[in-house]
Amino acid sequence: MARIGAAQRLGRWSAGHPWRAVGVWALMVVMAVGLGSAISTHQTKDADYRVGQSGRAAAMIAAAGLDAPDQEYVLIGSARGALDRPVAERAASDVRARLATQPVVASVASPVLSKDGAAMLVAATVRGGHDADVSGIAQVAKSARTAYPGLRIDEAGDVSVNKAVNDRVGKDLGSAELISLPITLVIMVIVFAALIAAGLPVVLAITSVFATMGLMGPISLIIPMEPTVSSMILLIGMAVGVDYSLFYLKRERAERDKGATRADAIRIAGETSGHSIVVSGLAVAISMGGLYAARDTTFDSLGTGALLVVVIAVLGSLTVLPAMLTLLGKWVDRPRIPLWWRVSRRIPTGAVSGRLLRPVLRRPAAALICGGCRHGGARRAGPRDAPADRLAGSAAAQHHAGAHDAADPGEVSEPRQPGTGRRERRGRRQRGAGRGTPCRGHR
Repeated sequence: MARIGAAQRLGRWSAGHPWRAVGVWALMVVMAVGLGSAISTHQTKDADYRVGQSGRAAAMIAAAGLDAPDQEYVLIGSARGALDRPVAERAASDVRARLATQPVVASVASPVLSKDGAAMLVAATVRGGHDADVSGIAQVAKSARTAYPGLRIDEAGDVSVNKAVNDRVGKDLGSAELISLPITLVIMVIVFAALIAAGLPVVLAITSVFATMGLMGPISLIIPMEPTVSSMILLIGMAVGVDYSLFYLKRERAERDKGATRADAIRIAGETSGHSIVVSGLAVAISMGGLYAARDTTFDSLGTGALLVVVIAVLGSLTVLPAMLTLLGKWVDRPRIPLWWRVSRRIPTGAVSGRLLRPVLRRPAAALICGGCRHGGARRAGPRDAPADRLAGSAAAQHHAGAHDAADPGEVSEPRQPGTGRRERRGRRQRGAGRGTPCRGHR
C-alpha cells in the first residue's frame, strides 16, 4: 500500500471534517489579526542598519554628536545663456533673507559661487530631522523664480528628495495594490466561468495575507520590520495564494469531468496537486530564507514576511480549500457566466498553454536565442531615465547632486563628515510610509 504523505492526510481530514477545518482556519485568522491589533509592529530604526565596520563607525559618530544635520539647497543658475552675476547675487541675498525667516531653518550659509561662475548655491540647515516640513523652503524658491524670471532657481535637499521618493514609491505601491485584486478576480472568472469558484482562491489568499500581517506584530519584537513588508506580504500572498488554490481547483474539476465522484476528485487533487503545492511552497520558502544570509535588517524583515505568508498560503490550500469544496458541493460552479461557461467547457485542458509552449518545446535553442536577442536589444537606461529625475515632476532630484557640485566642497557651511553613515541612513529613511500606512515605503 502506498505511503500517505502529510499533505494527503491534511486534505483527507479536511474533506472529512469540513466544518472543523474551516472553523480552525477562521479562528487562526481572527487570533492572528487580534495579536496584530494588540501588539503594534515594531518598525526599524537607524541603529538597526548599523552593521559591520561602517555601522560601528556610524554608531561612534552618533554617540559623539558629530552626525551632520539635514540640509536644503537653493541652486541659482541662468535660464538662458551666461549667468548675470549681479542679478544672481541679488536673488541669492533675497533667498537667504527669506530662508532665515522660516521656522524650520536653523541657519543659512552665505551664497557660494561655483568655480566656473555658472551657478550660485544657498545652503540652509534644517531642524527637525527628515520629518521636517520644508514646504516653506520650496515656496521661497518658487517666489524667487517669479521675481527673477531670467534665472533658473531650483530647490532640493535631504528632506525634500526623501519626501519626493516616498511620494512616488507610495503611489506606485498603492496602484499595484489597488489593481491586483480586481485583475485577479477577472482572471479567475475567465478561468472558471463561475463566480464562487473564482472567488474561493481570492478569499483564501486575502485571509492568508490578513493572518500574516497580524503575526508581524509579535514577530517584530524579535525582528524589526521594514515599512515595505506589508506591501510585499500583500503582493506575494495574493500571488501564491491564488496560484496554489488554482492548482487544486483545476485538478479537482478535471477529475470530475473524467467521471470521478466529488469525494474522489478531492482526494485525487490532494494526492497530486497537494503534493505540487507543498513542493512549490517549500522551494519558495527556501529561496526567501536565503535572504537571511545577507545579515541585513532589510532582508531579514522582507524574508520573514515572505516566508510566513507562503507557509500560511500553503496550509490554507491544503486544508480550507478541500473543506470548502466538500461543503459547497455542486454550488462551487455557481453562478455561472452563461455564454462563457459553454465556451470554456469546450476548451480542452491545457489547450491554450499547449499552443503557447509547443513552439518553444520543439525548438528550445531558437527560443533561447530569440529571448537573448530581445534582452540584449532592450534600451539601456541613461541619465535621463533615472527614476529620481522624474520624482514629483520637478527638478529637485536633478539638482540635489548638482547643488553639491556647484561650489567648492570646502566652501559650504557644515560640510558632511566622511564616513558618518548618514547617506546610508537617509536611504533607509526613504522606506518611510508614503500614504499614511505602514506598508508604504521606498526600497
